[in-house]
Amino acid sequence: MKRPSRTLSISEKRFFVASGVGVLFLVGLGYFNISRNAIPDLKIPPPIKRPNPNGFDLYMAAATSIVTIKPPVDEILDTQTRTPAQMATFYSLSRRTAWLRSNAKASVLFSQAMKTPTMYPDSRVDAPPSLGKLRELARYKAIEAKTYKLQSQPTKAVNSALDCIQMGVDVSKNTNYVGTLVGTAIQHIGLGVLEDGDTTINGLNASEAKAAARRLESLIARNPPYLEAVKEERWLMLNATLRILKDPKFSWRSQFFQKPPLRERIENQLRPARGVIDRINKEFDNTEALLKTPYSAEKYQKVDEPANSNTSSNYVDTPLGAMMGRGIFNQARRDLVLNFLLIRLALRAYRAEKGAYPQTLNALAPNYLKAIPTDSFGANKPLFYRLKGEEYELWSVGVDGINDGGKPATGRTTKLQKLPMVEPGVLGDWVVGKNR
Repeated sequence: MKRPSRTLSISEKRFFVASGVGVLFLVGLGYFNISRNAIPDLKIPPPIKRPNPNGFDLYMAAATSIVTIKPPVDEILDTQTRTPAQMATFYSLSRRTAWLRSNAKASVLFSQAMKTPTMYPDSRVDAPPSLGKLRELARYKAIEAKTYKLQSQPTKAVNSALDCIQMGVDVSKNTNYVGTLVGTAIQHIGLGVLEDGDTTINGLNASEAKAAARRLESLIARNPPYLEAVKEERWLMLNATLRILKDPKFSWRSQFFQKPPLRERIENQLRPARGVIDRINKEFDNTEALLKTPYSAEKYQKVDEPANSNTSSNYVDTPLGAMMGRGIFNQARRDLVLNFLLIRLALRAYRAEKGAYPQTLNALAPNYLKAIPTDSFGANKPLFYRLKGEEYELWSVGVDGINDGGKPATGRTTKLQKLPMVEPGVLGDWVVGKNR
């Protein structure tokens, strides 16, 4: 006998609906938790194979072999303020030459390194090298160049400075962001010997100046753009982040922020691992896009903005910030000072041959330069140049991007560099011989 059907009561219907919703919620919660913790499958490209032997190792060996001396033989190594009498004694030509002779081994290794293919070590697997040693080696070469200047040997002085610049170019190849900063700093140490107001270049004859210009032009062409370092930095950061996300002993959601506000803590708990990777890629995409276009003050401020905001500067949440903003400025600065030196060498060669400076910079190509350098702070437009009697004036628009007709920028000076320094936020033009 068929039993009569019974209509569910309202309470029973509510129970079944609630049960169904609960099951769906638990399933959804489980799926969300799985997807939230799913580690992205990223394809990290393998690093470029390093040369063997690697000139980088020879540079490091040269740096390690340097024999120190106390007190130092030059203010570039001296941490103390000296009286004129002390400087005359400690920085004397005899002490300089004796110290350089004691470092003959470093000189030999340095020469070997310059002739050997060089690339920065694979920082994805190797422990970071002690890059401070390379700066010491650069200062050694700078003292060598300054000693040649004191001995009235301008050709050797210029070539020693160019040797230092070459090392900076060499060690910047296929490096990460920190390696590029060190490589740029090394180049600036070499450039400092031939400061814009220095007269050493005027001691070169036409063929010597032309040879130096050709060498520097070749080094500039080999100088890796910061974009290369940013690309490597991306893979380094993604590689490190993946290791953290996969580490079961590391609670990255609670560790990535230092006492954040409640809202950020909640957002961090809900953030999927995929979101962390996507955020890193997005910021690197933005920075790489900026580096592919000419420098501008607005662009620098845009990339620098995260460091000036109240948001977390943690590398997973904002991986670039001021670091890359400064990198954009440093690249423009590096390129400009190299271009200034290149033009000065070519102008010296021109005057030594023709007896006077040219009416325009265009006269330097192609006999003295392959191409006329441009203004990295002025959207790569021509630098400004004019004759002033028997001399010349050469300038860039500076970091503000505005041509002030050669009015020098006013900035701070340092113990070693007496010319006003052009830095972010400084107004005025960057004038050769009046700024640095």
